[in-house]
Amino acid sequence: MRGQICRLSRSGSTTPSATSPRCAVLLGEERRLDWGERVNRIKVSRKIPAADFELSPQRIIGQPFPDLALRASRMTLRTRLAHEGDLLRLLADLDAPGNALVLPRRCTLERDSGSASENPPAISSTCELDWVTLHLNSPARP
Repeated sequence: MRGQICRLSRSGSTTPSATSPRCAVLLGEERRLDWGERVNRIKVSRKIPAADFELSPQRIIGQPFPDLALRASRMTLRTRLAHEGDLLRLLADLDAPGNALVLPRRCTLERDSGSASENPPAISSTCELDWVTLHLNSPARP
């Protein structure tokens, strides 16, 4: 099915299991340290001059099943880039399998003021991204 991220199943267990590796990374606690390390690795490998980020507190954005909560943490990512295409490659790298579901919400690009002869021209970007995970809720106690 086009656009399907993952499917959960319950084969006699009370804990849902993922039917794909892409879905498996969504289950469980968020991995903030891994996300920060991933941004830094991409910055180095893509030779991005500057990249910093802030993560907001996690919030519930949906409840697909009574015992599952869909949660997101908003990341504000600020970069300086040589070219607009660098931003597209950065976002694709962040959303690579084995991490989390990364949903870009908005990005703004601005050409940095500087000399017209600056080579290559620097571009500043600010993006808001949601890092989405699924959490098993604790059963209610009687």
